Amino acid sequence: MSNSSVLVGSGNNGDFVHQHQEMSAKQDFRNVSKKWLDKCITFDQGLEKLYDGRSQTEDFEATITQFRPALTDSGRFVIRDQASGRDFRPTHHALNQLSRWANVGNFLPNKLYNSTDTQDHETLVRVFENGLRHLDSDKNLFWRCRQDGTLRAVLSNRYMEVNNEWFLKTLQEIIPGGMLSHWRGDSDTIYGNILIPDSIREESDSDYGGMLSIGNSEVGTRHLFSLPSVFRAICMNGCIWDQKKGESLKMRHNGEPDYEVLYVAIRQNLENQIPLLPRGIGQLLDTRAKKWDSGSIYPLFAALATEFKIAREPISKVLGAYQEELLAADSSRNNLFGVINAFTRAGQGLSNEQWYSFDIIGGKLAGLSGNEWDGLRNRARAMKTETVDKVLGLAS
Repeated sequence: MSNSSVLVGSGNNGDFVHQHQEMSAKQDFRNVSKKWLDKCITFDQGLEKLYDGRSQTEDFEATITQFRPALTDSGRFVIRDQASGRDFRPTHHALNQLSRWANVGNFLPNKLYNSTDTQDHETLVRVFENGLRHLDSDKNLFWRCRQDGTLRAVLSNRYMEVNNEWFLKTLQEIIPGGMLSHWRGDSDTIYGNILIPDSIREESDSDYGGMLSIGNSEVGTRHLFSLPSVFRAICMNGCIWDQKKGESLKMRHNGEPDYEVLYVAIRQNLENQIPLLPRGIGQLLDTRAKKWDSGSIYPLFAALATEFKIAREPISKVLGAYQEELLAADSSRNNLFGVINAFTRAGQGLSNEQWYSFDIIGGKLAGLSGNEWDGLRNRARAMKTETVDKVLGLAS
């Protein structure tokens, strides 16, 4: 996104809230009524609720021959794990998912499942047995359950599992001090708003508050999404006045998750629209003290190219970006600080995928301990000149 993506508030319908209600400026949320902020919860409180729910959940990857429709002794429809003999009662959401796998529609299974008639439940078993026989008996599905005997979801084994705890902890790192507002969350699905503290925004004196609306489901009810917005005021009843929404990030739960890339995508989507103050500035500046004192710095870049499997063309962009860094600030010369800035500068001119990759590399380098930095330098020093030239594409 370009700078034109930065959200700019407009409208003054929320001014009456500022004029007639006590606001939360002392708590770092000047655009939020104090009475409403008192109803919000912290990240830690939200995570605690998720942990309580997580302790009661369990997952299985199993075939449809292992998890079979069955009747309890009391004549109720269940899904039975043939391996353990345990019975699981499907939620209506899980029942609908199972109906799609069996290709039997939703109306009849729900009608029979809601009945108190034992024969209706016997019929439901036969309906699912008939429908599921058309599936490959070796097909694995992802069965998400609770320890109380609830079947919460029946998903493809390609379902990308992004746990709610990971999502919320990621947002806590991106938005330190944020508050959870309009919050609806349980072990299955979370959605609500995260209020952004005034002090971590670049425009800390803005007339408009910042907010991120988010959602995620572990059982397939919704995509993972985040939507930045700005607003003039949130009143004591939670009404959001003069809200201007930005561009959302949405992702289907499909395939293997790349958490590092996902983290960068979430952060960039927010910060391109509501710029935040850089975090870890002190840590980044400390990398100036990690010196390269062994002549040409090329072996260090060659070692990094080898370690992170960077091809010749993109690493040549990094070398060019390093020279640009030296022209901009000599304090970047022959230290880890300049190397990090070379990667992040080069990434801005490459594809989105490479940009994400270089941003992640920069973050990893910024977090190197003293021992890790010494190890990297030693590996670089040990590289032969011809190897360095070959890795960097300098060999004739």
